[in-house]
Amino acid sequence: MATKKFVVAGPPHSGKSVFLQGLCENLPRDSRYLFRACPDGEGTWLQNHYDRPDVVALRRKGQFTKEMVDWYCQSLAGCAMASIILVDIGGRPSDENSRILTEGKVNYGIILAGDEERVPEWETFLESCGVTVIAVVRSDYTGEADSIQQCSPRLEGSVHFLERGDSTVSTRPAIQAVAELILGLASPSQKEEKMATIVISALAAELGKVEMERTLPNGKVVKQIVWEGNDLKKIAELLHNKSATLPEIVDIDGAAPAWLVAALVHECHPRSVRLNSPDGYIAVGCKRPAGEGAGCGWSKTEIGTAGDGRHLIKVEFQLDPSVPLAPAALGTITPPEVEMADAIVLSGRGPNWLTASIAMAYHGRAAAVASWQPGTGATVAWTHVQDVPLGYIFQI
Repeated sequence: MATKKFVVAGPPHSGKSVFLQGLCENLPRDSRYLFRACPDGEGTWLQNHYDRPDVVALRRKGQFTKEMVDWYCQSLAGCAMASIILVDIGGRPSDENSRILTEGKVNYGIILAGDEERVPEWETFLESCGVTVIAVVRSDYTGEADSIQQCSPRLEGSVHFLERGDSTVSTRPAIQAVAELILGLASPSQKEEKMATIVISALAAELGKVEMERTLPNGKVVKQIVWEGNDLKKIAELLHNKSATLPEIVDIDGAAPAWLVAALVHECHPRSVRLNSPDGYIAVGCKRPAGEGAGCGWSKTEIGTAGDGRHLIKVEFQLDPSVPLAPAALGTITPPEVEMADAIVLSGRGPNWLTASIAMAYHGRAAAVASWQPGTGATVAWTHVQDVPLGYIFQI
């Protein structure tokens, strides 16, 4: 999935939040994501709530901080949650907004201004940030109709009565024309249409996760994203019902524990998934479980019970540490067979594409699969039963 980023920019009190809400309603839900990178945090309050005294007490006009801008820049640069990223920034052509647009790699800009005299400064500002202006729209609050036309190479016109809570905002011709323009620019090529990429760092940002100091089992202190089993429930909310909208091939890029990667591969099922590695992108998949397994050293041991008394089976693989496993060997690997009602704990040192392949080989052949990680336990990466919850950690 090739992501394109569009900023709606302009002076304060032009109706940018309402305009953005109208754009969202005219773009496919699974194809757009609204990224707010402004300090006020006011969002799209409904008009009948906006001026209520109890709501007024909650509204905040904040200020940029360096930490905030750093986070916006990093998160926006890696954001790949949809093919269309709509960006909301503050109402001044400031250094902070310049960083957000430049470092966040924003492609296109829509200028919305109640005062036409302010348009040139925003044109200059956006161009200085490497942003191509595709539309200039005057916000005419007292107007009764829109006007919009193609003035090559961009759209120009006006939009009337951008009022919070107005249920007809999405029907404004100017907003619909800008949405159509965005869809045209974001339409993928035939090659792009067949592929998408999930970037681990962007996923972490979407969940609000930041790097933390962590002591590894060997005593080394590192700074990294610390993933937890509960994160899988949030990821499932983001991805589980979207697999039908994904393209034929989904790539996963970035460092992550094996259980997280296995969980992501399962959320993308039945799409073909590839994992980035030193050998390039490797397609996940090996033979289905059969007999005692083949292709590497296998052991299968019952280690207890899980959930409502189902067998907990430890399936361990062993590789020759002196001979790196070649991706081509996946076609020869067959995990050992288990009972349909068993819960599996995978254990073994190997690349994530191997662990994910084994985990998915048990899809439809076991009740749940967990992947063991030293110092953490075995985290349930996918499950098809209620008594073994997603993200649960078996302490082995």
